Amino acid sequence: MVSSVILIWHLYLQPYSLTALQPYSFTALQLYCLIALQPYCLTALQGYMQDVLCFSAKMKL
Repeated sequence: MVSSVILIWHLYLQPYSLTALQPYSFTALQLYCLIALQPYCLTALQGYMQDVLCFSAKMKL
């Protein structure tokens, strides 16, 4: 799960400024979680979201 999200993030958003896209990307990820992962516990998935946000922060450095 985490690796696939990071892979998508890396492949599709790398050419763009992550700083400019961060709000849109986070909204898209939230929407994806609501639609695709709704049957699962969203609380458990918060840790994965934090991992993705940490990864995006590292990409900006």
